[in-house]
Amino acid sequence: MIGQASPSLEELEESLGEDELRRLAEDRTLDSRFATVGISQTLTDNLQLAGDISWSKIDSAPASGGVEAFESTGDELYYFLQLIGSGLIKSGDISSIGVRYADTQYRDVYTFIVNTRYPLYGQLWINPRMRIDFRENKILTGDQWRFIPGLRLEYRLGRNWRFEIDGEYRYADKELEGIADGKDGYAVSAGFRWDF
Repeated sequence: MIGQASPSLEELEESLGEDELRRLAEDRTLDSRFATVGISQTLTDNLQLAGDISWSKIDSAPASGGVEAFESTGDELYYFLQLIGSGLIKSGDISSIGVRYADTQYRDVYTFIVNTRYPLYGQLWINPRMRIDFRENKILTGDQWRFIPGLRLEYRLGRNWRFEIDGEYRYADKELEGIADGKDGYAVSAGFRWDF
């Protein structure tokens, strides 16, 4: 349906025919691959060092049906290292500090992350976090700093149900050419989660 004006697959099939519809569907179905290797090492009773390397690739797609061609992402590599602590302030709390490097086709991204989850009282948990990105464009010029503080509140209802409210604010020092993100924005979500 991408790039087509028809309101349904049935009408699109009537106007194009089944063979052409299948060809368009194959053109818009991209192959993707992803692999991750990780390792962790316990340092003390409440400290752990963990890291992983990930690789991904999404194949190209030809121009067809009024939709422009999609270039393959090529090999994209992601490196992540973090120090995780538990029970540092209170039994049940978890904190982590980490660094990540992303080497992608269009940009390099260096990230610093601080994340903590802390039991307030009873079944109420608070999860403040901060992410700082530095993006360097490879194809288009420019670099960008992004600051993304966030906060999640979680209330546990029994063993399997959780009510969550999550929000984050995103601020960038400037807009980058070729990136859809604006200089600032926010996201808020709320919902129930069932762990089974």
